[in-house]
Amino acid sequence: MLRFGCCSWMVLPLVECGVDVRRIDSFHPGGKMHYHIFGMDYIIEAFDLFHDVPNCGYKIQLPNGERVLYVTDTGTLEGVSAPAYELYLIEANYRETELKERMAQKLAAGEMAYEGRVEATHLSKEQADAFLMANAGPKSCFAYLHGHQERAEITEEQE
Repeated sequence: MLRFGCCSWMVLPLVECGVDVRRIDSFHPGGKMHYHIFGMDYIIEAFDLFHDVPNCGYKIQLPNGERVLYVTDTGTLEGVSAPAYELYLIEANYRETELKERMAQKLAAGEMAYEGRVEATHLSKEQADAFLMANAGPKSCFAYLHGHQERAEITEEQE
């Protein structure tokens, strides 16, 4: 049976989309959910992230003991500890110098620059790299999520 796991503030939007509330597991930051699936145990812990709307990240422990960190849509990872996890799925939304250049170009042209908001609510590649350097172990793997691309950079294959 398909289940949905989310922090409490996402329960109502899921119900409004037609998801049966009995299939929704509401996570509370700092709490852990235990799942026993096909004879194997999984543990998922939600934790607060810092965004302009409520958001949480997840620490997932797989049956073999390996651990995964999932983080996106946050302005900082201050206070988050995930030493030597096997996999980090982490936002790297922009490069700091490129963001500042785009902001300056748009402001000079009199255009709206949403990039100021991005800087406060999303991780840069540099912030993600610093977090990985402080936490990843020698056998850790990672994947960057939510990388920004200007429309002109998107190829036909990506559309």
